[in-house]
Amino acid sequence: MYSDEILLDSDFCNMFSDLNTQDTKIDVDELYRKIINQIGKKPCIHKYIVESELLSNNYIKEKIKNHEIRVIDYNEIIKDDDDKLYYKTLFHEYYKFLYETDCLNNKINPKITEKEFSGDVFTSRKAGVNLGEIHSLITSFFLGIPIFLSNDNGAKELADKKINTSTNINVLVISGFDFLTKYEDIFSRQERKAILSLHKTWKERWKKQKEQKTGIQ
Repeated sequence: MYSDEILLDSDFCNMFSDLNTQDTKIDVDELYRKIINQIGKKPCIHKYIVESELLSNNYIKEKIKNHEIRVIDYNEIIKDDDDKLYYKTLFHEYYKFLYETDCLNNKINPKITEKEFSGDVFTSRKAGVNLGEIHSLITSFFLGIPIFLSNDNGAKELADKKINTSTNINVLVISGFDFLTKYEDIFSRQERKAILSLHKTWKERWKKQKEQKTGIQ
């Protein structure tokens, strides 16, 4: 069952929500179907992402409502206290890895950002921090879901350097050069331009937010 599924990250989902509200002159539904059909697996998403990171994403919520995307709840992942403890252990480990990676890449200010995660692993939210990718990669590891669709290189780095020593999770970064090149024949010129343009806008927005909140330039 799980080997036939693919996990969706919030950044991937929000890409379609943003494109759907812009005058890009592309069929957003068609673009979504192209990507999902090309990969050939059934889309699913972690409950945490739906409840914490897609609050205003009506585009994806509608697909969930129409059973086009399956939501994975915690009780499907965690069967007993040992599973719960292991889940929490992995979460703290992966959070620390992303923190240290972001420090090295000068994306955050270590003086004001927590190195160790505090709060409830299953419900806490942190402004400007994509905790959903951690939940998703743990879910992929637990259930054996082989592909994670993201728009975040941090998730790919976490999988490649930390998780894939014991398993094999393929993180596909939609706006990445490798993905757009590998599947270039399925995208129109306008679609590629819209994806890259949106990703550029996101990067500029993240950079501005980082400078405002941390003073790092």
